[in-house]
Amino acid sequence: MKTREFKFRIWWNNQMRYNAMVGNGQAMFIPGATGEHKQINLAECVAMQFTGLKDKNGKEIYEGDVVRTKLGNICLIKWDKCNEVKHGDYYQYTGFCFHNIRQKLNFHFDDTECEIIGNIHQNPELLS
Repeated sequence: MKTREFKFRIWWNNQMRYNAMVGNGQAMFIPGATGEHKQINLAECVAMQFTGLKDKNGKEIYEGDVVRTKLGNICLIKWDKCNEVKHGDYYQYTGFCFHNIRQKLNFHFDDTECEIIGNIHQNPELLS
């Protein structure tokens, strides 16, 4: 069984910071080439978890990403209550979901044929 990767990125000071370590109310990351780490309070940033999936171009999909699905829907990736119909049965669970911007619906997130087109912090216009 493959171990799930727990990776985070944070939005802090108007920049996306990857490979952040998050825990105990703190976020820690390496801000530049110096190799020194920076530690900040989680209240000062927005932490976003890696979903464990990649888009059709091989880019890692994180919470807060905006994607275009293979059906052309624009969706926000978020952790929320999701709906799924499988083999005629209806399921609801909490996990990573596609939140369809236009229809205001959450649905099961498993489409690796989607494409990341931005994120909620650097491209807020994609949500309108």
